[in-house]
Amino acid sequence: MPPFRDEHILIIAPGSQTTLAQLGLPESFTPAAHRFPTRMFPAPDGKTYEPYKVKVQARKKEDVEMKEAGGEGEEGDEEDEILELPEDEEGAVFPLKEGRIADMPAFFAFLQHIHTTLQPTLHTPIMLIAQPSWTAKNHEDLTAFIFEKFKTPALCIMDSALATSYAFGIANATIVDVGYEKVDVTAITDYQIGGRGTVPSSGGNGMTKRLVELLKSKDFTHDMAEQLKKSPICEVLAPGVPMPGTEVAEEVISNPAAAASTGATASGPTVKITEAPRGPGPDTEVGEEGGDVDDVDVDKAMEDDGVLDIATIVTSGKTQDFLAKKEKEKAERAAIRKATKEREAAEAAAARPLRLPNSKRPRAMFHYEELIKEPAAKRQKTPEPASAIPAEDPAPAESKPDEEPTSAIEAPTAGDGQKKSNRRKLWEEENPDRSRRDIEIGLERFLAADPAYLDRIADTIYRTILSVDDISKRQDAWDALVICGCGSKVRGFKDALLQTLNHRYLVSPSSATM
Repeated sequence: MPPFRDEHILIIAPGSQTTLAQLGLPESFTPAAHRFPTRMFPAPDGKTYEPYKVKVQARKKEDVEMKEAGGEGEEGDEEDEILELPEDEEGAVFPLKEGRIADMPAFFAFLQHIHTTLQPTLHTPIMLIAQPSWTAKNHEDLTAFIFEKFKTPALCIMDSALATSYAFGIANATIVDVGYEKVDVTAITDYQIGGRGTVPSSGGNGMTKRLVELLKSKDFTHDMAEQLKKSPICEVLAPGVPMPGTEVAEEVISNPAAAASTGATASGPTVKITEAPRGPGPDTEVGEEGGDVDDVDVDKAMEDDGVLDIATIVTSGKTQDFLAKKEKEKAERAAIRKATKEREAAEAAAARPLRLPNSKRPRAMFHYEELIKEPAAKRQKTPEPASAIPAEDPAPAESKPDEEPTSAIEAPTAGDGQKKSNRRKLWEEENPDRSRRDIEIGLERFLAADPAYLDRIADTIYRTILSVDDISKRQDAWDALVICGCGSKVRGFKDALLQTLNHRYLVSPSSATM
């Protein structure tokens, strides 16, 4: 095959919801330059497809009268106009379902739409990233269509898992592609497909459906759950991590003296002492009342006015003991000063309001953005910037029941409410066609991917690697685990999946040598 310039190669990576495309290869690996929604709409004639929804409506009466005054012929067809609705998905046809090509004519029209939008030159080769579920018949039909329609000089259809391994430069790896409606697991050995598995009815859409089911009482729609899944407050907790509010409460110390001396939190005949008695605290004098006679003689070396009597110290023969005692007192004073500084720093830190991480908050606020479809609603919404101010007034009243658990998180001030009001005004000015609603979400935001969901993916990974024929390559497949796909962008998903794999399939050295 003749060589081609990097800037003349057209790369298309279709997905169930989003298709990535780029004309030309940059110097380094960067995100795709173009993202197309993988959908098409039936044309008004019912035979072809359009990239956007097309609506036919009657032309305004004033326009018709102006045409009549201009002397144009009056035809019934001229009174209709075609409008494109780019953001409307009603009636859309999705060519790909769980990675499979469900509607080949619509997929052909979609590829033609991408080719027309990017407008490559006549001698532009095409690289098409194929999904693992595509059949050999799909490859034949796509090859015939691309060569006949686009007149391309060269075509390469590459598996998505192999493309990922080439991108990372790993010859032996396990590629976990978390898509929209499924999870594909592919074991790669020496840049060859050694095993393959699929988890159907999962992926990102599976987590969205789970959120809709959990938040049914709050009338959550699919779009609301999708936005919640993509928000930073939605998180997948690793196995063994307790939910916020379910942690074991700290023991209350009822006897501070016993806690200081023995470590026990209480006193009484039923309390068991598990630690040895602790030493004296700062500024505590220990020893017998009379003390040692020699020590008394040495102490007399210190006169009333604080001047040392060097002669008495030397003649007593206790010079080394006296110096050691002075060094010990100096070290104790330094330790006391250090402990005092640390205690003051801890008290100052405790006085500041703490900001707990999302995984420690039992409740969080979700900002839902909704598209306003009616033009009348837009006209009513935008000229009322002052409506955001009273909308903030009932917020403190609604959050009163939550002040008790959240008081340790943030101390609300009057300035915070003003800042929120200003941010809301600015957002409404920048997005006049959208409205924002604040919804409080509880522990449901941590249950998008339950343990059964992660166990299914972990089990498929294990069985896929186990299906590799070359036993010596299985460990290499375990060592290089690549988790990719838009579904894996949910916060904490990758860490939770790795923890599940470690808990279920990690073999300890002691058991491996048995």
